[in-house]
Amino acid sequence: MNSIKIFITQFIIPLNIILFFLFLYSCDSNIEWLTFDKSNSILPSNAIHKITFERDNKIWIGTFDNGILLIDNDNTIIYNSQNSGLPNNKVYDILIDKNNNKWVATFGGGVAKFDDKKWSVIDTSNSKLPNNWINNLTFDNKDNLWVGTINGLVKIEHENYTIFTSKNSPLPHNKITSIAADTLGNIWIGTLKGLAKYNSGKWTLFNEENSGLPAVSVYTIDLDKQHNIFIGFKEEGFAYPKNDQWVYINKSNSEIVSNRIRTIKRDSEQRIIVGTFGSGMLIYDKNSWINYNSNNSQLADNYVRDIVIDKFGNMWIGTLNGGLSIFNENGVKLSHFKNKKPL
Repeated sequence: MNSIKIFITQFIIPLNIILFFLFLYSCDSNIEWLTFDKSNSILPSNAIHKITFERDNKIWIGTFDNGILLIDNDNTIIYNSQNSGLPNNKVYDILIDKNNNKWVATFGGGVAKFDDKKWSVIDTSNSKLPNNWINNLTFDNKDNLWVGTINGLVKIEHENYTIFTSKNSPLPHNKITSIAADTLGNIWIGTLKGLAKYNSGKWTLFNEENSGLPAVSVYTIDLDKQHNIFIGFKEEGFAYPKNDQWVYINKSNSEIVSNRIRTIKRDSEQRIIVGTFGSGMLIYDKNSWINYNSNNSQLADNYVRDIVIDKFGNMWIGTLNGGLSIFNENGVKLSHFKNKKPL
């Protein structure tokens, strides 16, 4: 890509210097909740925006204001704009490609690429990106990179840039709030004015007339392991397709306690897990909703930004103000880490 900036610096914090956890627990612990923040761990920020697993014991945690924490078995590394080539400390997305390159969406610094040795930066000074405020990233089934910005959608195919805006395409709004690519080649696009789908030049816009979905701000688009799609609205609940129709869930037609949806996942038992903005976490289990919040559980904060479920059933929950919580109804399981703890 054009004139890419290169950096190599990084800062490593060994475990024998800084202890991340204050709790010691066995690999088959009965403890359901573990919560960590700046006061009791090496987390560089209590504002967690993105959690991405590279493997079972290698985890990248993106923060709102202080870069990235890498948990690599028994080591931790902090990357920020002061000690590495990360161009901005506001990290909104972290994507890992098939070659294990890390792609980082920053809010103000463009897109960063890290190959575990050096950093490269794609921004308005060396590419055709419309701006440096990046909300999200995805790869399609042909390995093209799609970039959601606050001023349009960008497709990067090798060094060729295609920019979609509301002026040159049916895109309903230029501010891209979420994007995801499925196995059929569809690019799902969330905007401030509703949901769109793109595939090989064909656009589909979703609204109340053709789908029952509101043409309002989409906050998150999540795919489960079976590539079922979930659409979370900023203030209007969430939806998912079933039998060629959309199932639309909100406070008026269900028992969910909030319409402010920030992330949606599905666990190995096919339960729907929802992170809300202000009302904690919701789990749909056996035809009823369970609400976990900071009043009735040890959830770090009611403002949930990201949830990732590992293969051991642990839910890694990133919050806006409270740091990181790990939850497992059957007891948190961390025996796959060398020291039976993530750091």
